[in-house]
Amino acid sequence: MVSMEDHVRAGLVFAEQIDGYWALSDQLRGLMFAGHGPGGDAGLEDVLRAIAARATAAADAVAVIAQPRDS
Repeated sequence: MVSMEDHVRAGLVFAEQIDGYWALSDQLRGLMFAGHGPGGDAGLEDVLRAIAARATAAADAVAVIAQPRDS
């Protein structure tokens, strides 16, 4: 069980991760249309790693949100 504060904190982390994902998504689209961009495959891999890190942080936050709250 987690506190209301933990739920709120996890919700904020989740929202931050999703918000940052949109910018990375735009960057990824740009790299795909530009033939992987100026950084070549390295630039693409950097964006994919950043997306994976945000996805992991979002999943961790969801795991906290999914727990029952203290009464």
